Amino acid sequence: ILVLAFLNFAADARQQPELFDYDRNKPIEYEEKSAAENKNVRHREIVYASPKGGMVTATLLEPRKKKSGKIAAIVYLHGAGTNRLQFLPEASKIVETGKFAALLIDLPSARPAPWKKSEYDSLESDREMRIQTVVDARCGVDLLETLPQIDKTRIALVGYSYGAATGGILASIEKRLSAFVLIASGGSQIDFWNDEKNADAVNLKKILKEERFKKFVETLKPVEQIDYIKNSTAPIFFQFAERDESPSADAMLKFYEAASEPKNVKWYDETHRLNAQATADRLRWLKKQLKQTKK
Repeated sequence: ILVLAFLNFAADARQQPELFDYDRNKPIEYEEKSAAENKNVRHREIVYASPKGGMVTATLLEPRKKKSGKIAAIVYLHGAGTNRLQFLPEASKIVETGKFAALLIDLPSARPAPWKKSEYDSLESDREMRIQTVVDARCGVDLLETLPQIDKTRIALVGYSYGAATGGILASIEKRLSAFVLIASGGSQIDFWNDEKNADAVNLKKILKEERFKKFVETLKPVEQIDYIKNSTAPIFFQFAERDESPSADAMLKFYEAASEPKNVKWYDETHRLNAQATADRLRWLKKQLKQTKK
């Protein structure tokens, strides 16, 4: 019992939720760049100010003909190496039901100059980008809450890979989010970089050399999603691939096991990208979780 208590205290000590604080009272600096619509969906390209500097590029989807009453909303965070368009077909599909809006956010690495950032600019860049991604998603919730058609009690987050890792932190610190879908992510970046079978880690260690590599890994301690997700309170649906190249099945399982209830997980006979069945499953789950309660 004493050992477990010590381990729990150690995990709590690694949490630094103040890293993700920002001035919630400051008005949102927001601009619509362009707008278009089809039969069912209004498509708006927007930017809004990041408390960590620069502007967040995003897409806001709203139904042209919404159902009666206020609608739910979903924030989408894409994976590394892609951009917000990764989720555009899926988000459009759920928005056209008339019961949802969707906000698709670009990670700092996917934004145009001068707002683009790289996790390799310095030893601290990866940590700072993860912090900014969490803060920018929280500001995205702020933005959704300013829209009169949005039900503030029914806002969910879908994160894929890098987006799911930062989603694990949000599950702990952003209580306005009422449901999470976390896809294809492990729980620890430190374990990822310390894995001697990981070719990316081996290459980075050669580039940085031993001492600088250790310092880089050390910077990630305050942003380990596995240390935060145990404080989650909203329902979480994990989606993992049995043939994922990275993260490993063990890393994904640890992420799931660390999360608080309520939670559930589904494994797919797929690689990291998952498949159409996974998309259908999460849309079905989100509709159930965000269903409007009859008064």
